[in-house]
Amino acid sequence: ILKKLKKEGYNIDILVDNSQYFDQVIKRNDLLNHTMKKHNPDFAFPLDADEFVCSYSKGNPKKEIEKLKSDSIYLYRMENYMITGKEDEEELFIPKKMDKLRTSLEEKNHNYKCIIPNKIYQQGVFLEMGSHTARYNDPNKVTPIKTINSIFIAHYPVRSKFQLINKIITGRLN
Repeated sequence: ILKKLKKEGYNIDILVDNSQYFDQVIKRNDLLNHTMKKHNPDFAFPLDADEFVCSYSKGNPKKEIEKLKSDSIYLYRMENYMITGKEDEEELFIPKKMDKLRTSLEEKNHNYKCIIPNKIYQQGVFLEMGSHTARYNDPNKVTPIKTINSIFIAHYPVRSKFQLINKIITGRLN
């Protein structure tokens, strides 16, 4: 799919990792460094393929993102959606057929992801596990962090019964 999208003209970097050992923290930081050095974006949004940036106002999240300043790492909430159990396994993944399992606005311990401004990245930043936050490489330097409530991540961790079974088996084997 990615190769087809790239042929259609989308700006996609496809990186192949042939290493046998997988350390999520190292890999995410390698991807962050690659992206920042090659594309020089104003902000980096470390996302997984099953996560989508959305606006609470139901509008285009770009309008909210354009309001961000470059002086802090931003944290924004994740809203988790799950299959209802009533889906036809033959149907394609359709987010509208899913229910919100856990709304982070209602939780005491919120689940967040971070947004990293290039200005902060240039000062030496390290992504923590799962990109839920980041910090300066220098332990003596205080990392500026702000929480924003105008955008969120719609997270779809399980899209079918088959995928859930596969996750359980793979997780057990690991």
